[in-house]
Amino acid sequence: MIRLDSGRPLTVLMMMFDHDLQVIRAGGEVLDREWFDAAAMPGELITDVLPAPAVAVLEGQYPAATRGQEADVDSHSPVDGRVYRIRLRPAAVTDGPSPASSP
Repeated sequence: MIRLDSGRPLTVLMMMFDHDLQVIRAGGEVLDREWFDAAAMPGELITDVLPAPAVAVLEGQYPAATRGQEADVDSHSPVDGRVYRIRLRPAAVTDGPSPASSP
């Protein structure tokens, strides 16, 4: 587990999704702790796997990442009440089809 200088654990969630908000890959301690099934998320829309308030935050920010720009936002979790820094970054798929489109 990663720790900040304060000694508190750094809680991590990683989710990759495409222009249509379809999950490509997901994982991390937040999903495990909240009983989300990260292995079942690829191929699903984030609107089907995340709470509506979390989706609302992403929908307002993700277009910048799809245009190659970075975006950061602090958000209160509707699941556990914690404040999370959401960092959206563009990523390119360079070698074949996305895992979500694989059989």
